[in-house]
Amino acid sequence: MGRKNIGTIISSVIVLVAIFVMFYPKTVRAEEYADTASVSQNETETKSETKTECADESQDEIRDEIESENTDDGVLAFVTRMYEVVLNRDGEEDGIRYWSDKLKKHTDDGAALARGFILSKEFTDRNLSSEAYLNVLYLAFFDREPDEAGFNEWKRKLDNGTSRTEVLAGFVNSKEFSILCERFGIVRGTMESDGNSYYNDGVYAFVERMYLKALKRERDPEGIEYWTYLINTRKITPLSCAEGFFNSEEFVSKKTSDEEYVETLYETFFDRPSDEGGKSYWIGRLSSGVNRNEVLRGFAGSKEFKILLSRYGVYFENGVETPLGYGQPFNKGTLGSDYFRIPSLVALNDGTIIASADARWNSHRDGGGADSAVAISNDNGLNWNAKFVNYFGDNGNEYNRSSTAFLDGTLATDGKTVYMLTDLFPSGFAFDDNANSIFPKRAKGFDGAGNLMLKKRGDNTYLYYLKDGFIRDGRGNAVPGYSVNGDLYLFGPKGVSSIFYMDEGEFTVVPTEYLVLRRSTDGGKSWSDAKLLNVKDQNEQGFSVGSTKGTVLSDGTVIFPCYRIKDWGEQACFIYSNDNGETWKRSPDASAGEEHFTSEGAIIELDDEHLRMFYRDKYTTVGYTDYVKVNGDWRVDKKGYIKNLVKGMFCQINVIKYNADTVLISYPGSGTEERTSGKIATVKLDEGYNMRVTHICNVNGNDYFGYSGITKLNDGSVGLLYESYVGNEACDIRFIRIAAEDLGIAP
Repeated sequence: MGRKNIGTIISSVIVLVAIFVMFYPKTVRAEEYADTASVSQNETETKSETKTECADESQDEIRDEIESENTDDGVLAFVTRMYEVVLNRDGEEDGIRYWSDKLKKHTDDGAALARGFILSKEFTDRNLSSEAYLNVLYLAFFDREPDEAGFNEWKRKLDNGTSRTEVLAGFVNSKEFSILCERFGIVRGTMESDGNSYYNDGVYAFVERMYLKALKRERDPEGIEYWTYLINTRKITPLSCAEGFFNSEEFVSKKTSDEEYVETLYETFFDRPSDEGGKSYWIGRLSSGVNRNEVLRGFAGSKEFKILLSRYGVYFENGVETPLGYGQPFNKGTLGSDYFRIPSLVALNDGTIIASADARWNSHRDGGGADSAVAISNDNGLNWNAKFVNYFGDNGNEYNRSSTAFLDGTLATDGKTVYMLTDLFPSGFAFDDNANSIFPKRAKGFDGAGNLMLKKRGDNTYLYYLKDGFIRDGRGNAVPGYSVNGDLYLFGPKGVSSIFYMDEGEFTVVPTEYLVLRRSTDGGKSWSDAKLLNVKDQNEQGFSVGSTKGTVLSDGTVIFPCYRIKDWGEQACFIYSNDNGETWKRSPDASAGEEHFTSEGAIIELDDEHLRMFYRDKYTTVGYTDYVKVNGDWRVDKKGYIKNLVKGMFCQINVIKYNADTVLISYPGSGTEERTSGKIATVKLDEGYNMRVTHICNVNGNDYFGYSGITKLNDGSVGLLYESYVGNEACDIRFIRIAAEDLGIAP
């Protein structure tokens, strides 16, 4: 359905562009760490792997060899000519194979290839004049010499300040390049003026299906690119696309009967012929005066259509359309909260995925009423069910400096049991200097016997303690009428409050920071009573969980990264339990001395006696500290950093061990204090546990990328849960799945 066939609905599409604001994951684009246009050249020391040199082979020999593996001659010819026209040389074997495979498997399109070649270092180093640059574009993307009028207009734009990338986008998005791509049998794709390209094979196939089912004909090149672009760039939803087809002049002119219309809906939305009962029902609805759009939306909202869409990577969640990815665990409004932060993510042996986040209600700030939420998916991220694990309702579900706060929930699992460790701040206390909050006191909060210390309202000293759910005096006697339940609520003669409500509780804790542990053995459906951990030193203001992901070692030891806070000096360490979380020990600091600030960390097991801890710090390099087990306890062994990997400063990173020799690191790749440019680095471990970066996956271009949670899913793909925006206006967390091959990992 080309633009000639959609003239009557262009205005409605423009309206839909303004109405439908979609917050779903962008297409993940995996890029080789080296220059992708010339993948055999060692142009940078961050080269992902050594490529085979082909200097002695002719271009024909290379083509013959690849043709034996790739029968798509058009794709091969397209890639070969890009080397010849753009780089002015023959292509090397690995480079031709790399791009040919991408195009053949539909993991990249013509726009991505154009970006890879024209924006490559090899091409830009040619330092072409504006005239020579345009001549290359005409030959590469139009397969012809420039016409005088067109050439002069592009030259005028360049002379007046239009960037070369924007001019490139004009060529790539043209009808003439669409025709060229059709000739070679590849998908064109679309490029934005900043050079970003958008492509999703599932969306392209979905639009192609609309042509076949709704209009009963093959696609036209310009039309399919048009609709695919609108969906891929989140300007409309797939449902809006379907409405566009069924309301188009081309379809309306068919003058289908109600029976024909319903039958077409069955074929389009259900991929099957109608059943007698269903068809009679819908024809009856139309006969009663219901308009066709309402019937169409009835089909679109059905479970059967959701299942069909899942084949194309387009999903619904809770009745809301979520294109280009899976459902979202923490959409705005989930559990009544509009703001979510601090993602953590684990997968269980049975395929269950559990995500956690702070529900921060109507603010992005640390403290002031935040609660701990989890979301559970049993269908690989298609649908999620959310619930609270830690919740206090003091001062309402909104930000309030005087409220308690559960922060930085972090998950760990052995594949069956799930552990969640969370910071807990008594009401009115937090580490949030932007809100002029009151910092926690230097104190443990526990007495010498390990009991939680309590003070009665009006007293100046802590003469009471909590044990076995009862408040006891110095002689161990339970105070009549008072008890504390597993959610840390205080029940007494005056009603229900909490020992953490500093202004209203009859008995209250020492106003310092606490760690709360909870466990689930049924896939997150229910959670154990809250357990307060006694691991903080007396002179520390805070001792916080690492906001990443805990680890369960091969011997069953449960480990959570943590960091101490003292006069705003932070040092990473970890706590560990050898008895399923009943008792805990604390490791030495990862970086002794205040000269190296370290905080939120992530830990991987190298072997039975060695751990490696990565952490947030003030540097752009990824640093780590190795620990060695000595007589059952962990001691600092050595420190190091990963060469040729640049991260953002002062931001959490997350790390998992994908398999025996492969580590994945999710991080903002800005190289500054900006939290942008999300990436996943694939790092190989050798026998001595030295690390080498082999692949970089660009997650979201230059967009916001803050904290992240990452886990290996049961099908070998990787789940990523990341902060896609944090600010005064919103806090968004997004979930995406990434294929192992897009991370440079062999399936």
